Parts: sequence; structure tokens; C-alpha cells
Amino acid sequence: MLLSLDDLPSGFEEEVIDDLDVFNEGTAEEQWPIRAACLFIEPDEYQFVLGAVQFLPDRFDQVQNDALLQRPEFLLESVLPTMGLGELLDEAVLPGLDGIGDASAGFTFAVESAEGGLPVRLDMVAFRRDVVGAYVAVMYVLGENPVVQAGDLAQVFDELIIDVLLSSAGRESATPGTQSASYVGYSNAELGFAAEYPAGWETEVRDNRNPVTGEPLEGKITGFLPPEGDRVKRRAITVLVMTAPPGVELGPEEMPTDEEYMEYIRDWAEMMPVEIVGDPQMVQVDGYKAVEVITTGSGEYDTHGIVGYQTFLVTEDRAFYIEASGDADTEPEIMRIYEHFVATFDVRPLP
Repeated sequence: MLLSLDDLPSGFEEEVIDDLDVFNEGTAEEQWPIRAACLFIEPDEYQFVLGAVQFLPDRFDQVQNDALLQRPEFLLESVLPTMGLGELLDEAVLPGLDGIGDASAGFTFAVESAEGGLPVRLDMVAFRRDVVGAYVAVMYVLGENPVVQAGDLAQVFDELIIDVLLSSAGRESATPGTQSASYVGYSNAELGFAAEYPAGWETEVRDNRNPVTGEPLEGKITGFLPPEGDRVKRRAITVLVMTAPPGVELGPEEMPTDEEYMEYIRDWAEMMPVEIVGDPQMVQVDGYKAVEVITTGSGEYDTHGIVGYQTFLVTEDRAFYIEASGDADTEPEIMRIYEHFVATFDVRPLP
């Protein structure tokens, strides 16, 4: 499903890639390693085209990947060192990517050459189509015009991936599904909670990790996700369970005050690409004090209009982040799912 010389203007030459390790340096190698890559050079214009694919085997991977597409700093961390590029000069969004993949984002970066050469511009499109994550980048001397547009190549790349997926056994069934209005119960004795989630959705428990480096972080995440065939709209519920929120000592005498709850949720929002809608609200979840907040994606990189409902809950021995999120035009559905999940959320003693 990789790009080939047939997909590029005349003048490009293909470079053989013998070692994929260089592409996985600085990325979440164990989580989503690059499985295949291609590289082309236009020697007369001194321009480069790079394409790469990775495998996103389950819906939790896919939802997490889609969220990362809105974080250009994560792409910078993984791409610039790999390509031998230096200091960032400027960055902006690439427009016109509607219809590419199930989720996509495009960025353009001007950077210094790490080896003292001419500064270059890197146009990059990252997208996901079904279980495949893909990247295409066009690099050229700053101030020049690219021989081929990254967005055009991404469209071709996406079509290649679709053809391969449709020709693979069983992929014809990956068509949009319908959301059931009923709910089923879920219980996790190890993490100590129970709740009801939409019938037909899939569940998965995994370690909490830095999505870029794969570094283990505090806690475990339970994901509730639409079935694999239901790919039209991104929707998900996640519950992060920690023994304690960072910097907070838990115990019967040390429960956070209302002000500490509010400060914590605002600090969290500042670290994420979201904006809080209205004011955080103090609520009760299963008899415990919690703070509830509604967010939307923030900044020029929010090309999909993500809406989220989050609740931060502290008990005597644990902290819970509960979130339901999805595309903005699914907000009524997301709100219903979230309200039902939180209303049925039951904190249970640890074994």
C-alpha cells in the first residue's frame, strides 16, 4: 500500500530503505512501530518525499491516534530528529484535507538544517484509514515551491490503502454501523469500578503510557469503543484509574477541597489541546465529590471539532478520570452516553 514512482512526477528517484529503526527512533516504537516506509528524491530540485505506515489494531489505538493528530508537537518530536532537522522556525496548518482518511491533519514546518545546510520546509500529512496509520511528507528548500503537494500525495496514499483493505479477507464488512440505544453492565474488580456503557461497544484495559514515547505512566486506562465497523464518527469513553493524582496525597483527612478540584482540572486543561466551555461544576458521583467539565478542541490544530465531557473524581485510595468524547456533530449522543455512564458509575472496594 506504499507510494511508488508511478504516483510521483517525473524526475524522482526511489531510495531503498534497508532499516526501519531510524523511523522508530523517538516514537512509541513498542506501541505503534512503523511497519513499512518509502523514500523518493528529486535531485535537480533537491526535494524529498517520504511515506510510512503503521498498524493500529484496535479501536482504542485508533481513537488515541486520532487525538494525537491534533497535537503537532508530538509529530515534531518524532519527525524532526529522524530526518536530521534542526531548530523550528515556524509552523502552520495545511488546509484542504477533508475526505482524507477517517481522521487527518496536515502541518507545515520551516526548520533549520541540523548539519548547517539550507533551511527547509516540511509539509506533512498524517491520517488514519481504518486500522492503518499513514504519514506522507514533502521536504524542500525554504522559499522554493514543492514539485508535488503533500495533500495530493496523501489522497493517492489513502486510495492505495483503501484498495488493500478492501481486497483483504473480511474488510468488506468494515462499513458504517448503527449505534444501539441500550446499555450493558461492566465491572472491573481489579480497578474497583462498575458502570453501564452502550451495547455493542468493545472494551479494553491497558497500561497508561505516554502516547509518543510509550513510556509507562501511573495508572491503567479502560476504553469503551464503538465496534470496528462503526467508523463514521469518533466516539469513546475512557476511565483512567490512578492510585493518586500527581502531587496529591490521598487519605480520609486529605481529600481535595472544591478550590483544589477546580485548580487541578484547569491545570489539566492547560496541558491538553482543549478549551473549557463555561465553568467547571462540582458534582456528586456515587456519593463522592467530583468536578465536571465540558471541553472543545482548541487552537488552529483542531480541524475536527472534538467535544468532550470529563469528570475528575477522588476517593480515599484512588483517583478517576472519566471522559466521553467525539466529533462535535455527535455531541447530543456523546452527552447522553456520558450522563448514563456517570449516573451508573459505581466505586467498589479494591480486592
